[in-house]
Amino acid sequence: MLTSVRYRWPAFVWLSILAVAPYACGGDADQSAPVPSAMTAVSGDAQTGTVGTALTQSLTVEVRDDAGQPVAGFTVSWSVASGGGSVSAASAQTGTNGQATTTWTLGGSAGAQTVTAAGSGLSVTFTATAEPGPPAQVGISGATTLTALEATTQLTGRVQDQFGNALAGDVTWASGDEAVATVAADGTVTARANGSANISATSGSLSGSATVTVAQEAATLAVAPANPVTTVGGTVQMSATAKDANGFDVAGDVEATWSSATTTVATIDAAGLATGVAEGQSVITATSGSATGTATLTVTAAPFEPNVDTTIDGDVSAERISIPAGVTVTLAADATLSSATTLAVEGTVVGECRGVTLAAGGDITISGTVNLACEDSTAAVDAPGVTLRGASVSVVGADILSDGEIVIETTGSASAASALQGGAAAAGDCLINQAALGSMTAGRPGRAAGGRVGGDGRPGRNVVVRCAGTMTLDGVVLRPGPGQYGGDGRSFDGGEARGGRGGDGGAVVLEAAAIVFRTEGSAGPVRFPGSVIYFGPGGFGGSGDSVGKDALAIGGAGGHAGLPRITAGTITIQGSQSLELRGSKGPTGDAWMGGIGGRADALGEHGADATATSAAEAGGPAEARGGAGGRLGNEGTTNLVGDIFVGTVENPGGIILLLEGLTSGPGGTGAAGGGNGGNGSEEFPAGAAGGDALATGGNAGAATLMDNRSGLPLGDGSAGGFLVFGHGGQLTRASSGGQGWSDCVVGGIKPGGAGGAAGRGQGSAGRGTTRAAPDQLGEWAVVSFGNGGNGGNGVAPGDGGAAANLDAVAARGDPERRIGTSLEAGRAGNPCATDMAPSIDVSSDPNGHAPFINMGATSSVTVTLGPDGTVQISGTGPWVTLQGTVQADGTFEVSGTGTVAGFAGVTVAMTGRLGLDADGRVTGIAEGTLIADSDNNVLPPNGDGVRNPTTYVVTGTASN
Repeated sequence: MLTSVRYRWPAFVWLSILAVAPYACGGDADQSAPVPSAMTAVSGDAQTGTVGTALTQSLTVEVRDDAGQPVAGFTVSWSVASGGGSVSAASAQTGTNGQATTTWTLGGSAGAQTVTAAGSGLSVTFTATAEPGPPAQVGISGATTLTALEATTQLTGRVQDQFGNALAGDVTWASGDEAVATVAADGTVTARANGSANISATSGSLSGSATVTVAQEAATLAVAPANPVTTVGGTVQMSATAKDANGFDVAGDVEATWSSATTTVATIDAAGLATGVAEGQSVITATSGSATGTATLTVTAAPFEPNVDTTIDGDVSAERISIPAGVTVTLAADATLSSATTLAVEGTVVGECRGVTLAAGGDITISGTVNLACEDSTAAVDAPGVTLRGASVSVVGADILSDGEIVIETTGSASAASALQGGAAAAGDCLINQAALGSMTAGRPGRAAGGRVGGDGRPGRNVVVRCAGTMTLDGVVLRPGPGQYGGDGRSFDGGEARGGRGGDGGAVVLEAAAIVFRTEGSAGPVRFPGSVIYFGPGGFGGSGDSVGKDALAIGGAGGHAGLPRITAGTITIQGSQSLELRGSKGPTGDAWMGGIGGRADALGEHGADATATSAAEAGGPAEARGGAGGRLGNEGTTNLVGDIFVGTVENPGGIILLLEGLTSGPGGTGAAGGGNGGNGSEEFPAGAAGGDALATGGNAGAATLMDNRSGLPLGDGSAGGFLVFGHGGQLTRASSGGQGWSDCVVGGIKPGGAGGAAGRGQGSAGRGTTRAAPDQLGEWAVVSFGNGGNGGNGVAPGDGGAAANLDAVAARGDPERRIGTSLEAGRAGNPCATDMAPSIDVSSDPNGHAPFINMGATSSVTVTLGPDGTVQISGTGPWVTLQGTVQADGTFEVSGTGTVAGFAGVTVAMTGRLGLDADGRVTGIAEGTLIADSDNNVLPPNGDGVRNPTTYVVTGTASN
């Protein structure tokens, strides 16, 4: 064994040893193999070549060890990393120079390709660019299966080498079966029918092709009928058609599964037969694979076809409605009669003040009577009316009467060539032939709620016909309703009372694509030679009535006339008597279309009579303003063609206008009376003046309806309202002055009080207009004031009150002024009565002595009343003059001396009571006792010789 000895040899010694060491071992000693540490590419990288061909330069790598020396015998593995090419050897040994080599044939993919050389963890990658080869074919790409007709797919055609690499070049497209699929220049293929078609692309001598298959697939199901209807217990067969994604039918039968969403309304079996169970609707669903479809099934009652008189209380829904001639259906309540198909009324539909809607999915034909008018005019205010709504509507020889609005409208669409043939209406058309819509009582007026201010009246009801297609009217009467009366305003404690405005008249409204008025197509007996359209009368204005302090009454304005409005693209008037426009008399027979202005009555408060502490009060003032009449026409000018007739009018000269009744509303009457003045009292004897009165009649409504064919006005104006004040009209009292106090009473005689003056008054009739007189006052005015108050009686009689001064009265009226006859001053009071000569009957005294006073059995005396209640009684012949005082109750005591029966100086005394009338005038001596000589010195003795005072009874009445 070798022992390690530490000895430092000289350097040259070591070198010598190392130099000879191999040889010392004889050359056979062990030696370590080299370790490869690096592999590098020597040549062949980054070449360019044609796909499928070998590169011109081989691929070479070199392997070296850590000392940088080539490593021989090292195995290098060659592999294609990308591009699909190949190498000539999968592996190779390095030579003494450390290099290994292979040949690379490129793959068919144009573009970058790679090859890897590897071994013992070492590797090198070679990259080459492969270029396409020469054109060898045309390739086609894109989806080739279509599942719906008219669906499209985009195909792309390219010129390619043998490996399919694209080359520059255009292609031309063609379809081998254009019935199945067509192809556009850009390669867009469109499905036309189920099947297969060969689509080719050509470029020069090269071509390619693809097979496109059209095979529809169901995307949805269309269920038929789309809107099925059946009756309770009835059936309807449902079917399903498959639709592709573009809505085209899919060929072949569909095996659908059926279901009903609401089995309590309808059921359906596996074959698609639906059965109605109860009235209502249920959604029917068909399912096939992932495709579904639905339809809503309506289940109605059985057809409503009564053959006897029938009363219904509520709505009726049926598959078909037919009321035959001779059958009457009575509505016990408002109702809707709805038919899924057609609706016909040959009989009668009635109902007191009821409303009805007749609706049909198909045509409506009315040849009988629908009469829902109201007997009670107050109920008519809220009458619901009649509505006809169907695909087309024919009203032939029928009457439709209602106090509510009448509406006819079609729901069917009409073509441009829509026309009436043989009396039947096409879809969307209306035919109204020899029929009356409305009534003489349509829209009866009612009264709005009253109070101090009356409510406004509601407008009259319309007659409306709207057609999607052509409207033909032949001998038709259309009459809208009048407006409702305005409510009366009343006040019994003075202040303002105002009547409500009258409602405007209803209107006839016709709207269609085309309207024809004719007379030659009448069916059956001709009831009306031509069609007549009425204006709707305006309602009367409500009255204002105020009684009391500061009374002010204002009448409501009358409602305006309801004008027709006829609108169509073309309005044809066939002949000269096909259409008339008329005014109609109102509900009370009035011949004007504008409503009458409301009257106004005002009565002032009476003045209080004088008392012991206050003078008499004057009568209160009163003012009344009549309401304005309703107008005929719109504000400004209304032309027949262009306003009432909106559209192109053919033969406008065939329109007949009857002026009778086409009149604006007269103004309302104003009537005012001031209160009477109060009467005087003893302390304040003068009577007070009557209250002033101001009355104004309402202006008439304007008449602005014009005929633009002649430029002349057609509507007549009305007169303005007339005025009344004082105690004219319906007033019950006059604005008279108060009575002066009378004082012809004994015991406190004073002068009589002066009577109060009559109240003043002024006013003017309303303005009116007619064609003959465009601006005039109302027809007449009445001025009728209270008289002046009478003066009181007295020793100095009171003067009568003055009458109104005619020169100060502003009472204007046309054509004349009429002044009332009671315009008088009060009478003066009477003086207290004097020189009353009662006849005096002197009877015997109680003792039976005969009268001895020399005046006869009967004589007369004169009684004179003087100031302050003094009285003087004197007589003729042997009599005395007696003086004394009369008390307030009429009793008196008088005495005096004179010559009686020849005896001078005889004392005579008299007591008694005067007879007085209601005015305090003396009418005689009611009773009295005359005593002569209370000392008995002139009296003869009686039978027993005793002298007793003699008493005589005096009575009598006035002789003048």
